[in-house]
Amino acid sequence: LTGDVQINPDASSCLIMTTEILRSMLYRDSEVLREVEWVIFDEVHYVNDAERGVVWEEVIIMLPPHVHLVLLSATTPNTFEFADWVGRTRSEVVHVITTLYRPVPLEHHLYINKELFKIVDGGRVWSDSAYKAAISKYQLLKSKQPFIGGSVLVELIYYLKKRSLLPCVVFSFSRRKCEEYADCLAGVDLNDSSVDHS
Repeated sequence: LTGDVQINPDASSCLIMTTEILRSMLYRDSEVLREVEWVIFDEVHYVNDAERGVVWEEVIIMLPPHVHLVLLSATTPNTFEFADWVGRTRSEVVHVITTLYRPVPLEHHLYINKELFKIVDGGRVWSDSAYKAAISKYQLLKSKQPFIGGSVLVELIYYLKKRSLLPCVVFSFSRRKCEEYADCLAGVDLNDSSVDHS
């Protein structure tokens, strides 16, 4: 359930919705919530978001005492302080389970003018020289041509395909941008006759 879409809103065992929809249900004292035993918040670090954070706080505060919470995040910086606040707010014990293990090492790259610069490797080691080279190339490019968002994304996708680095995940923090990027990728064909489709 989102502000735009509702698919099977009467599902009996599991409902997936935005935090805003859940808050609205709480305000309306929706009958649906009387049956809820668990609420799982994914990306709970949004509680720190300037625009949406208050919604997350309200829901945590307003949920009935019989509802149990599972709070998931890979990036909550103050985990124990946040867990303490939730515990005090809901008058219950909160258990923090954390791990630094990553099944796939995380690397950070900058893509500038058809070149990837690895600035952080899988061992979390920062490369000052790669960063400086990327910034230097970016400043040179910026002085010659303006930035065109969608075309750079298409170029990057083909770059990754050529080097067998697909699939990839592209994060966009706004629905509008997500739709813009989807539109510019509509003509991208990642299939070719050499691929076995069986």
